[in-house]
Amino acid sequence: MSGGGAGSPDFFYREAQRLGYVARSAFKLLQMQKQYKLISPGSSVLDLGCAPGAWLQVACQSLGPLKNGGAVVGIDLKNVKVPFHHCDTRVQTVTADVMNLPRDQVRALSPQVLCWFLV
Repeated sequence: MSGGGAGSPDFFYREAQRLGYVARSAFKLLQMQKQYKLISPGSSVLDLGCAPGAWLQVACQSLGPLKNGGAVVGIDLKNVKVPFHHCDTRVQTVTADVMNLPRDQVRALSPQVLCWFLV
């Protein structure tokens, strides 16, 4: 962290806390989303290595209203709880080694998905 000395939180850390994001990394995806529109409303997003969950939050926000549909699935070696802020029922997490996760198990997470957008 940079800013006010060793160990002091920087601006983005404090801003993430203020806005309800679990990590400052949310701002990286927010910036890319603003510039490139990577995730369109109703998309299906697969977040590999999703801990601590900030990108899950931004991905869910990017899907738009619940009525648009879409899905966000996060996979990580660590157990990741779906963050309360900025997430809804379209977000789920799986604790697994993605390299050893059978494809049919990934498909079973959201059977209607034809193509995943990876983040």
